[in-house]
Amino acid sequence: MKARLDRIKFFLEDLSFKESEDIDFSYSNIKTYEQLKNYLIIIKQFDYNQILSCLKDESSKVRVSAADALGTIGDSQAVEPLINALKDESSKVRVSAADALGTIGDSQAVEPLINALKDESSKVRVSAADALGTIGDSQAVEPLINALKDESSKVRASVVDVLGIMGEEIVNDELINGLILATEDSNPDVRWVAINSLGKIGNDKATEPLIKLFHDENKDIRVKVADVLGIIGDEKAITPLIDVFKNELEENDVRAAAAESLGSFQKSYLYELISNNSHDKHSELRSGIAMAVGYYNTRPAINFLIDFLKDSSWKVRLSAVASLGNIGDPISVGSLVNLLKDRSIKVREATARSLGKFKEEQVTKALNEALINEKRNEVLRNIIRALGMNGNKKSIELLSEATINNDETISELVTKSIDKIRKRIDLLL
Repeated sequence: MKARLDRIKFFLEDLSFKESEDIDFSYSNIKTYEQLKNYLIIIKQFDYNQILSCLKDESSKVRVSAADALGTIGDSQAVEPLINALKDESSKVRVSAADALGTIGDSQAVEPLINALKDESSKVRVSAADALGTIGDSQAVEPLINALKDESSKVRASVVDVLGIMGEEIVNDELINGLILATEDSNPDVRWVAINSLGKIGNDKATEPLIKLFHDENKDIRVKVADVLGIIGDEKAITPLIDVFKNELEENDVRAAAAESLGSFQKSYLYELISNNSHDKHSELRSGIAMAVGYYNTRPAINFLIDFLKDSSWKVRLSAVASLGNIGDPISVGSLVNLLKDRSIKVREATARSLGKFKEEQVTKALNEALINEKRNEVLRNIIRALGMNGNKKSIELLSEATINNDETISELVTKSIDKIRKRIDLLL
């Protein structure tokens, strides 16, 4: 590999580098092309034109590194050379050039990237679609819709994802229609992404086509449909969601998703329907019911969820914890703090996250105690974050001792949380 890098050595060695303790400018230290890319980024401050010249190097790997570096640097003067690189003989270079143009985000790259949607390489077409989505120019919508006919399912999936992102900003019936059509794609991954994109946009024009997908043979598609119908919030979906929820022949995670979406409508008659199934034998469904009840900030709903904290399934307890945290009523604190000792790691994590939303002294005391006793780092991280939101002077002492932990992430979180606590205490003085 070293021999292939000698093409750029002539200018790297000739540059007049300044002494620096922070950056090692020694070319001999370059061992990988990733290091070369980073090296090119560093030397940008010395001779940017030399980096541009690497786009014409005889080594495709050097050209890839140069394109990657130019994208990271993000200077618009690289746009034209990168546009030219979209015609490079190497598909890997064309991919990097498309990615870099998307990162830079200059509108003059839109038309060349639209042309790249017809590249012979599916990977280039994917990168071109992603880049157009990042730039977000409305003139790319029609070409992207046309690309929904691409022979590659990966390209089609990328296109529907991009259209979903663009549809949040660009109100366009043609775009919505294109995504609706994509929900009928032969590939389930494309259908799933299309449904997800329609959820991002939230247009109720998609409601009826989505309801029809409850007959899709793929369970994951039916789960996603139930989720997205709740997000869109069109009341025309209520009856079909009820039918799915009541259907005992349906998969339980589909019924659970339907339950949660029904809860999002926050209608009292739906609360009765959902809560009356609390003793269902399937934990997946009870978990969905717990999430659904979390939309109701009422005393009966809170008491219902507090009872669910004792469920035999950790998934149900997890959902109940999350729902109580979202409701945020102090009446649930006494029950929630007990779950900092739950046998499930995931439940303890979720409990710490939820308790971080409360300001009660009982919560701070429980979190301080959990900080001392908890042995699992993944739980400790959430305890530390929660203390950052409601800790006291005692918390600072305990957090300082936690820096002994060898986990770098925990040490960083401790520093941030102590800083937040001190600022909050100073504001109260």
